[in-house]
Amino acid sequence: MQDTFSAAGFWLRAAAMWLDGLLLYVLVWVVAKIAAEVGVYVPFELTFLLLAVVGSVLMVRWWGATPGKACCGIAVLSARGGRVSWGQALVRETFGKLLAALPLLLGFLWVGLTGRKRGWHDALARTVVVRRQGRRRAVTGMMAVLAAVTATAYVGAYAWQVGQLVLVRRAMALPPTAVPRYANRDPATLHDIATFDSTQQQAVAAWIDEHGADPVDYAVAKAQQHQVVIFGEMHEGKQALELLAAMLPRLYHEAGVTCLAMEVCLSQDDEALQCLVTAPSYDRELALRLARHQPFGLWGWKEYWDVLETVWQLNQSIPSGGKKMRVVGLDRPMDMPSISLVMGEDNAASRFCPWWEKLRVARLPWAFPLLVGRDAWMAQQVEQQILDRDERGIVWVGRNHTAMHVPGLGGPRMGYLLGQRHGDKLFQVCLHSWDIPAKFVVPDYQGPGPAMADVLEQIMALRADRPVGFDVIGSPVECVRDPGSMEYCFEPRLDLGDVAEGFIYLGPCRKLEHCQWMDDYVSPRMFAADKPFYQAFGLAAGLPVDSAADFNHVMRQP
Repeated sequence: MQDTFSAAGFWLRAAAMWLDGLLLYVLVWVVAKIAAEVGVYVPFELTFLLLAVVGSVLMVRWWGATPGKACCGIAVLSARGGRVSWGQALVRETFGKLLAALPLLLGFLWVGLTGRKRGWHDALARTVVVRRQGRRRAVTGMMAVLAAVTATAYVGAYAWQVGQLVLVRRAMALPPTAVPRYANRDPATLHDIATFDSTQQQAVAAWIDEHGADPVDYAVAKAQQHQVVIFGEMHEGKQALELLAAMLPRLYHEAGVTCLAMEVCLSQDDEALQCLVTAPSYDRELALRLARHQPFGLWGWKEYWDVLETVWQLNQSIPSGGKKMRVVGLDRPMDMPSISLVMGEDNAASRFCPWWEKLRVARLPWAFPLLVGRDAWMAQQVEQQILDRDERGIVWVGRNHTAMHVPGLGGPRMGYLLGQRHGDKLFQVCLHSWDIPAKFVVPDYQGPGPAMADVLEQIMALRADRPVGFDVIGSPVECVRDPGSMEYCFEPRLDLGDVAEGFIYLGPCRKLEHCQWMDDYVSPRMFAADKPFYQAFGLAAGLPVDSAADFNHVMRQP
């Protein structure tokens, strides 16, 4: 039976294109995974794009069809009905499809909007796409069904991802009565901390000496008074993690704290974390595997994971039958290397990555719901793992997640969600750290630089820099603000008491040490999966990074 031809419609052509993309995606994914196992990096998006373009040009020229088109019984012919030339194939599959895709895929949708059933790329290359009747009809139907099923599964998976974001944010919605602490405050009642003179600084130092306490004593006292204490750190500070390790036994025995929730751990690893901290012997290999699950792929700082061993040691000392301390994760998996490579120019990954890695923007629709819902997710974990269980716990997270009286930029942060929902059941403590300048979020900011950390350190120097913890609310520094730092630049009514209910000072920033990098944290497999991400950090430091060992060496440098 001789084939006859008619113009192929939009849905059949869409099915063919989907099958081509699906087949190529699986092929590149398998190759990239195999390559990563042997330490070779394959740039996924660039490889996919090159194979798609080169393969389409060759196959359309030689056979008149790609695998997807062949399966769906359609072919590409010249407008005169003959075989396409090299020039037609090249124009159609490169510039033509780019032109059709740029205005929201309108050039492809044009196939279904016109009676001639030609897209812009067809018109530009003077080609037509035809459907073969007869012997391929049954196969065509099967392939169209396969395309519809797989496309539906893909859309359904993405809808589930977005649905999870909606459900989490709805579950953690703010109460109708939620208002910031500063809502009715007169900015004239606040003071710029940069204007503090020596007399005021001496008065604050004297007040701290009278009302402050040793940091561990202070943390234990707050845990006795509140069901949950949230500690906000500036990541990677050695002394802060040593403080956490030092206070855990006393928090358990004196305040009844039985749960430690950490940003650096994933909530999906809770069962493995429980096995780790309650096992008869401490499994360092398991601890390293859990550390490598961290979505940033950069949390190889030894002191964080030493905390898990401290919890294990504590549990070993608890008599049989006694309640053990749990460690739970607050974060969840997301492709942070791709987000860092694509978004913004304010990080090393984005500044130093090759241009083709910007093609990872195609991954952002999947990562974005996870990123947007991150604080709501962390708040939900604290609520479910500690508050709903009527346990006492502490939460150890980055400082930006903690403020219980500040809604936050771009949506409520974890501390604000929990504070508005549970009030005095929680208390928030910030650890002293350097300030983020206002120009970090307002590029054209022309005001003074941050002064909060500097003035606080001048005050603490009057006390010989002795470590201390104290309540900010009710203190002489409650109503001060720092217009030059990121936290205060958007809200003139905001003061230090909004940012931190309590404060722990361990020493001036210049004397605080950085955490120690674990020698083998980044594995060859991790490096091969995100090589440009890790290389960018090496380039930022002026050091070549060609392997996992190179990167680990760079990170160990002071």
